[in-house]
Amino acid sequence: MTPKDQQVARALKRANDELQELPDSPEARARTVAAMQAAMKPAKAPPAAQRGAWRLALAASLPLLLGAGWWVTAQRQAVGTVVETGRRLSNAEVVESGTAVMTLALRHGVRVKLQAQTAVELRDEGARVVVRRGEVAAEVTSLDAPFTVESFDAQVATRAGRFQVKPGAGCDGRSEVSVSEGAVSVNGAEVRAGETWPSCPPAAQPPGPVKEPSVGRPSTPLGVNEGVKRTAPPPPVAVKEDDRLTRQNELYQQAVTLQRAGDVSGAVKKLEAVLAFQHSPLAETALAQKMRWLSATDRAAAREVARDYLQRFPMGFGRADAETLVLEPK
Repeated sequence: MTPKDQQVARALKRANDELQELPDSPEARARTVAAMQAAMKPAKAPPAAQRGAWRLALAASLPLLLGAGWWVTAQRQAVGTVVETGRRLSNAEVVESGTAVMTLALRHGVRVKLQAQTAVELRDEGARVVVRRGEVAAEVTSLDAPFTVESFDAQVATRAGRFQVKPGAGCDGRSEVSVSEGAVSVNGAEVRAGETWPSCPPAAQPPGPVKEPSVGRPSTPLGVNEGVKRTAPPPPVAVKEDDRLTRQNELYQQAVTLQRAGDVSGAVKKLEAVLAFQHSPLAETALAQKMRWLSATDRAAAREVARDYLQRFPMGFGRADAETLVLEPK
């Protein structure tokens, strides 16, 4: 080995040793990479000696290159930390709070608090949180792009605000979104501080007691009513719109109950009963829920529902899930 080869090998070994003890900071990594590049800089040497030096440099620098590549990948995937433990969070990671409350510090200053027994999935580099179960509260301040929290039937987005999402806690079995500061968009509808989504209609009042006919009233003798104008019987009472919506809410709640009990087929049938109502305000929610429930048991059927959803609600809150189903390989 020529003196130049020995010099290159020693320089690369020093760079590799520095990598093993390197603090986790971009500045320190940059210095080590610069040292490696300087060590590998070709010198004026005979062709054979130069080729030998470069072979040795390549072999010695391989661990360093792999380590630097791993670090860059880890930095790119890190989207936040767990405040209580300092653990780093990665994109597409599922985070579970266990038996205690957990706080996530995500990118751009967003904080999300997970109640006990809550599980969420981090998507879009931490810009979107999908609630799998449990309850979450989010605090968002002055973002350039909206931060989003999704439950099974609600997509909540805001650039600045505080809100809570409680799946299944709504007055009709849907998710409950309550806003304490600022304003958010829930499935495209604006909800301001002090307001709650959904806004459910008042419960239908039970019918009053049937009035009994008076007893002992003498019957009218024949001929007395001759010449009196007879009136047609009143038309049947039309079904009120509030009653129709109440029935749809009942069907949707029954669907949620069946799905939680493991009866996906029965739950889907209840959703189809909701969708049978024309111009139902629950149509988008029921269709998105049907798509998601079927995706766990019948992907082909779920894809058909996803196509229907995209056709009816091309900019709906379930668009991302529907596109994923439609575009996935069969």
